[in-house]
Amino acid sequence: MTAGSAQELIAETHLPGSTGRVIREIFEQHLGQSCGGMSFSVYRDGEPLVRLHGGSQERRSSPDDQAETPWTDETLAVMFSGTKGMVATLAAMLVDDGALDVHAPVAEYWPEFAAAGKENVTVAQVLDHTVGLIYTDPDPTDSFYSLTAHSEILAQQKPVWEPGSKVAYHAVTFGYLVEAIMLRTTGKRAGQLLAERIVKPNDLDLYLGLPEALEPRVHPCSARPATRSVPS
Repeated sequence: MTAGSAQELIAETHLPGSTGRVIREIFEQHLGQSCGGMSFSVYRDGEPLVRLHGGSQERRSSPDDQAETPWTDETLAVMFSGTKGMVATLAAMLVDDGALDVHAPVAEYWPEFAAAGKENVTVAQVLDHTVGLIYTDPDPTDSFYSLTAHSEILAQQKPVWEPGSKVAYHAVTFGYLVEAIMLRTTGKRAGQLLAERIVKPNDLDLYLGLPEALEPRVHPCSARPATRSVPS
């Protein structure tokens, strides 16, 4: 890709042999098919091995269209379930601090959680996706985006199975549950803990709860258009 092209690629690699070139070529192939943009980076011991980004911050009709707002190293992307790793890291830090015991009942930190037979559910069962609270029932329709509303319902909710007996990905409720435990353990929400314990000490551009002023830097999510018809 050349400077000024629709899919300008900015690349920095510090890998031996052909490894960096191969990674760049694969990234460039994906970028060439994208109506938006993307970035990829790998760090080791605080030093960058690979930093790649390119494309458009807005969705275009075609990958060949010029980017009105190019994807830069300042563009922010939604992490989706990557946030689970961040929250789990914070939980591990609280364990190291002696503030959280994964073998203790959740109700020791969050008494309301003991409802509906959950008095013996452990913190570990929340963290390992075996607690059986895979959705909020009922959904708080009037306050769907309220973490507090979801956690209050989950505290009263009966698990779908005996906690610890099965495992299923708690795609949405993991954050509600773990943050509720952290809030009662530290008095702080996950976003505040992330900022204090991980972001500021490491000078990262990372957020759980994005400040409104940073919204213009965010790449909006969009579905990739179908490339072939689906038989009826």
